[in-house]
Amino acid sequence: MRKQPEVPWYRWPVWFLLLGAGLFVFYIVFTPIWMGIRLISWLAERRNLTNEPWSAGGAEPGSARQSPPAKTSRKK
Repeated sequence: MRKQPEVPWYRWPVWFLLLGAGLFVFYIVFTPIWMGIRLISWLAERRNLTNEPWSAGGAEPGSARQSPPAKTSRKK
């Protein structure tokens, strides 16, 4: 096996600049955008839950129970 060549000195500053730029973009740019999307989603869900009237015989959303089907009478 051969020994790997040394990393040139000029690649270290380039590496740290790219790493710093990536951290800046991820934490400074993307995080507020992500939090804004989550806030809008939360507000929309909250608004939807407060404006939706529940039917008297139906179950609340998210529950596994459903109201039984309505019975119809048929004359023969």
